Amino acid sequence: MDYLNFFKNKKIVITGGNGFFGSHIADKLQEITCKVYIPRTKDGIDFRRYDDCYSYLKKIKPDIVINCAANQGGIGYHSGKQADLFMDNMQMGNYLMQAAQKTGVKKFVNIVAGCSYPGYLKDNVLNEEDYWNGWIHDSIFSYGFSRKASVVYGLALKKQYNFNSIHLIMANMFGPREHFNPEQSKA
Repeated sequence: MDYLNFFKNKKIVITGGNGFFGSHIADKLQEITCKVYIPRTKDGIDFRRYDDCYSYLKKIKPDIVINCAANQGGIGYHSGKQADLFMDNMQMGNYLMQAAQKTGVKKFVNIVAGCSYPGYLKDNVLNEEDYWNGWIHDSIFSYGFSRKASVVYGLALKKQYNFNSIHLIMANMFGPREHFNPEQSKA
């Protein structure tokens, strides 16, 4: 696959690399000649703390960060946790991007949930140009807005520091390695 040549001989950090989506990215990247780093919460790294973000990226010195880290789940998981989920995801997204910019990361790939799109559209049809045209669905607003805010922060870092970030908005996903439990699953 020619597109993977971009990643050859690069150091890549995948936050959330043991999760559902990040683990699939890690698998694909490990097929080529690059060094993949997957930081783990159980090793004491908490990306809700700026110092952890900065010290980890300063130590590893990656070329690319692929941010799949999130505290999220299905609608039931969000009920009663809206403020905590908002803060967790705002901190992870913003601190990781800020630390990446400050430590010289060349490219930051931010995975953004499709629930950051407006939840109430006239024809119930999502189009790319509608991304900024309405309020996020009430059932998932705290997570969706925090992910949308990370897009705004990436744009601000680009304008102020010429920081290279890309924000990939993914539709609802499920499949192998998804956590299928009633409290957290999406499907």
